Amino acid sequence: MLTHLRQTVEILKGRVQKNLDIIHKNERIVKKLLEEPVSNERSQKLEEKYQENKKLLTENNDSIKLQLQLTKFIDTYKNEFEEIEDEQFKKTEAPEETEAPLTREDVFRLTINKEIQFDEHHPYYEDEEFFNDLMEHFSSIEDYEMCGFLLDNKKKLHDS
Repeated sequence: MLTHLRQTVEILKGRVQKNLDIIHKNERIVKKLLEEPVSNERSQKLEEKYQENKKLLTENNDSIKLQLQLTKFIDTYKNEFEEIEDEQFKKTEAPEETEAPLTREDVFRLTINKEIQFDEHHPYYEDEEFFNDLMEHFSSIEDYEMCGFLLDNKKKLHDS
């Protein structure tokens, strides 16, 4: 869960930057419009850019507030979440001896259902084919956030 919260913060940061880029582009357009003779059409275009920038600034303000709240939440409750994640991992890591061992398909199903996190403790973490199957699955359902998470994990593997 912490990973998802951190990814959300990063997505919000990216959105804020994209909005700022649009605002700067609109400012350049407004400067050019101000060079035109005064007219109703010019006034309308200026008002449109003003309203668009106002909307983007409001969105950025909300996004920044949410980023701060999420960051504070993560910092405050990080230890509790790590304990919960450790407990959940232990449950999925060591099935009872009476159970049949999990097949590759079982592990795949548990992973795509996000019951097992795909990290360095995952039984198929270094299996390139398993990774490719995960990427294909999440791409097909357009879960690009999860694709990004998987790529980040793969990068960590190759960096270490």
